[in-house]
Amino acid sequence: MTVTLRRAATGHYLSASDFGASGLSNDPQSSTFTVLAAAPYGLQLLMPGQTAVPGSGNYPNGGVAGAISTPTAGTPFVATVNLVDRFMNPSPAGARPLVYLNTSDAYDVDPATAALIGGTLPANLTLVTKATGTVVRVNPQDTPLDEVCTANGPSNVCLAQAPAAVSSPFRVFASTAVGLQVVLPGETQKPGKCDYLPSVVCRTLGGGEGLPGKDGTPTPYIVTSPAMNADVWLVDAFNNPVSDIAVGPNQDTNPRPSCRRSA
Repeated sequence: MTVTLRRAATGHYLSASDFGASGLSNDPQSSTFTVLAAAPYGLQLLMPGQTAVPGSGNYPNGGVAGAISTPTAGTPFVATVNLVDRFMNPSPAGARPLVYLNTSDAYDVDPATAALIGGTLPANLTLVTKATGTVVRVNPQDTPLDEVCTANGPSNVCLAQAPAAVSSPFRVFASTAVGLQVVLPGETQKPGKCDYLPSVVCRTLGGGEGLPGKDGTPTPYIVTSPAMNADVWLVDAFNNPVSDIAVGPNQDTNPRPSCRRSA
């Protein structure tokens, strides 16, 4: 009998049963044994709401269960990076490779490059832009010392392919309303363009990027012109528009504000 196992774990066993009704006794459980992970092959990224399922995939597919939880702008969360074998089993390689995470959020601060310890890295992220299609990805540092994925010879570079190392697009909620924002003609409201704790939570804006929360410059108003129309937005600390849309597939703010409407 030939058996191929893919999940690295302790306590595996085999059993033998007689399906021919010959009267032979069954062996319900062999001695237990350990299955070790194969050599490192690539990186796996787990977002909040997701859990690893070792041995259930073939890199870069599989090896994960659950749906990504919806984060709120400005609220920190932890993403987990694992070094895995071809079958999505954790496969440590010392304190390498060093990895870095990038997000599609244009105004957040990406975490610094860091080493996997024991084959895993908890990475702190804080997104700031309300969105429906945010993506996070992990990449290995490109140095000879980081070429530890010996299952991917001859380069030994650790793979970082989607979907294993790239999140599916997910929603980010706006946060608690903190004030009103006036946007004049010639200006465009810009969610996530913030100056809250620069270089810590919000990316430091460049000199040519203009004011937080908006792009463009106001159009000059001439006294004899028709009345000027300005937009007023209810925004959070990161200049994301806040709404009171009910909990459900269209919700975009957490917590929802208690807005009082007049007839």
